Amino acid sequence: MALILDAIDISDLIAWADSEIEASTIPPNALVDVSMGRKLPTAAMISHLTELADDENDSWSIQRGMSYVASCVRNDTMTIESAIMGCYRFLQSENLLYDDEFIMFVTYEDELSLIRDGIFGDDHLAQLRIDFLESLDEMANRTGNAG
Repeated sequence: MALILDAIDISDLIAWADSEIEASTIPPNALVDVSMGRKLPTAAMISHLTELADDENDSWSIQRGMSYVASCVRNDTMTIESAIMGCYRFLQSENLLYDDEFIMFVTYEDELSLIRDGIFGDDHLAQLRIDFLESLDEMANRTGNAG
């Protein structure tokens, strides 16, 4: 998910795969392929990631991806607006927006729309950023991987 949202690049992905392999007693083959995939074409890398993420109801992987998004927002490599809209669109395409855990993204997208439409002032964006990061941190903490 973080790769799709441009929150990480291939080297970040390989570093993540390496750390997952070290923490796992029997890592999935797709994870090993990602770890060794520095020269793989992007399509092949996405195929391996899709294989890893194909578990139904795999909210854990999504939460881990969102922790990377939080890191990028904190490091100012991604704007809060693009992070909210990217997460919202991703969750919408995965039909996860109405799961209890992710309902907050509907609210964030609504608040962002109200700021864009001038109903909320730009000063509201700072609080929205804080709330968004706190939500991502809470999700990440549940996986043991704080952003």
